[in-house]
Amino acid sequence: MSREITSFIDPGTGSVNKKYFTSMFDPTAEIVSIDIDSRCANLVITDKSNFDKEYGHYQPAFSNYRTVEVVKPDGTTDTYSSILEASSSYYIQPASSSLTINIPLGGVDGAYEIRLTNIPTWNENEQYQAYDSNPVLFAQEDIVVNVVGTDIKFYRCIENHSSGSTFEPGVGGSWQDNWVEITDGNYLLTDGYSKYTDTEVVLVHCSLDTCIQNLTNKLFCSSNKIDFCDKELMCHNNEYLKFLKLYSLRAAMDTIYRNNADSGTVNDIIAISDRICECETFDC
Repeated sequence: MSREITSFIDPGTGSVNKKYFTSMFDPTAEIVSIDIDSRCANLVITDKSNFDKEYGHYQPAFSNYRTVEVVKPDGTTDTYSSILEASSSYYIQPASSSLTINIPLGGVDGAYEIRLTNIPTWNENEQYQAYDSNPVLFAQEDIVVNVVGTDIKFYRCIENHSSGSTFEPGVGGSWQDNWVEITDGNYLLTDGYSKYTDTEVVLVHCSLDTCIQNLTNKLFCSSNKIDFCDKELMCHNNEYLKFLKLYSLRAAMDTIYRNNADSGTVNDIIAISDRICECETFDC
């Protein structure tokens, strides 16, 4: 699966540049950069955002705000954030410090929806852009966070400018000439501002794979006792029947996932697989 990396026209120079966008997708390998560690304990997310393409959006600028929202198979959401206390189990490092994020799995199979959000921190030495509604310019405006007092606040650029202390959002004497405060967190997810967030779905089937592996081991140990040409005998071999059903469900789940089906279908298959793994007997 390939994705087009869009570009924008700089209103000041008219030159074409690559714009910043938050991403968990590796355009070179053409894969989503979310892996499962060898112990099936964590999702390992690699931040593939292009941090070297746009003023105010180089990697050191992302020093405060990063979140990862994880919608689990049961529909509940865990939110991990760089603005939490470092001692919190939901703390993650900002993008300026690390491109790798580890998210605990908790031993639950199913489809996980992962939303990564990176917002740069305001810097008085950067240039900021406000684009008009012309579709060629993608109608996207710079968003920053700034620490005002003890609070981290969001601001949207409304006027092109070279930054300076006078224009520091929420603080400088003329900041309202160039910025407007964002108070609705959902605003960051609306069309036109999606360059700051990316959502991917990853399929986890560690418990199912363990069940299939255990059945494989049992079948291997008993292979010298089974006449694989005897259809009647095979039809009543519980391990063999479980293996076939689980292997088929596993293949169906992967196919549905690759075809971008909804997470609910994948989770339904996981539920069926769990029931089969727990069965002691099974009628042919």
